[in-house]
Amino acid sequence: MSLRNRFLVSIVFGLFSYPLLFLIRGYELTSITWYAFLEYGGCVSVIVYLIIESHRIKSKILSSKADWIFSTKKRLLGEIGVTILFTPLYVTLIMSFLYNYLWDLEVQTFLLIEYNLFALNVSFLIGGYLNSDEIIEKWKKSILDKERLEKETIQAKLRALQANLSPHFLFNNFNALNSLIDYNTEQAQEYLEKLSDVYRYILKEKDNELVELSKELTFIRDYLFLLQIRFADQIRYNIDIKNEDDYLIPPVTLQILLENAIKHNEASKENPLEISITQQADSLMIINSLNPKKVTKEGVGFGLMNIRERYSFLTERMISVNENRSSFSVTIPLIAPEV
Repeated sequence: MSLRNRFLVSIVFGLFSYPLLFLIRGYELTSITWYAFLEYGGCVSVIVYLIIESHRIKSKILSSKADWIFSTKKRLLGEIGVTILFTPLYVTLIMSFLYNYLWDLEVQTFLLIEYNLFALNVSFLIGGYLNSDEIIEKWKKSILDKERLEKETIQAKLRALQANLSPHFLFNNFNALNSLIDYNTEQAQEYLEKLSDVYRYILKEKDNELVELSKELTFIRDYLFLLQIRFADQIRYNIDIKNEDDYLIPPVTLQILLENAIKHNEASKENPLEISITQQADSLMIINSLNPKKVTKEGVGFGLMNIRERYSFLTERMISVNENRSSFSVTIPLIAPEV
């Protein structure tokens, strides 16, 4: 709403307020005096203008603290609470000024209660109207984001399946399995079970936007088991998670990060690739030692871009990426289940 329109709305409210008061109380309109009409209308216009401006300032502040889409309950309570605070303040001060100083009358408590109750209803209507543009824009954006998320989810599923069902991946795993069969049939059986569990998880969870963190960690432990059989002492890992059952995560997120670490770093028995997955409050930090390959496959950052896109549709919190001389880390938000 432009400044001109805010002034006009305030003046219109002021012009109609005094005649409306007379009609509500059953007074004759012919008994209205011009000076009372102008003074009462002027005070109401000031109240309405202050209410409009306060709603604009309030909404800007609350927008940065609580989004209508992601924090609807928190935002609604904030809107109601702040409105209840400033509206009676304006009404009480200005109407007391009108009665006590302009009309030289004592304002009765029941009149202030009446004015405040009416003003609160008007204030809530003004607040609702001013927020409607933001709500409609957020609603439109949420629809577009949902469509984009569906496309991203489909692409992520295809990429995950391509990565894990590719001939190269199958060849490496079956080659490792074949070697195990020759000298350790018991471990070969376990390897085959873990390999089956990895594929089963991907195929089962590929249609979900979020999965329990505990399921993702079970999957990633199986995946790391396969890697350790293939790479032996070239990979070391540590997982330290305290609240596996309390959070959700986009499926295959950790596998994408581990795959990137292996794809882009050299690893040997003397200089193994070290991977750490730890919980930091309501986030996960995935750290890997840094020893970049001289020549890497195409698609550097492609997995991170995919994870960023998926998270942007699910939460306001974004992933964080940090790199120094010895390590590369990614911090991803953990999402609490909706109650």
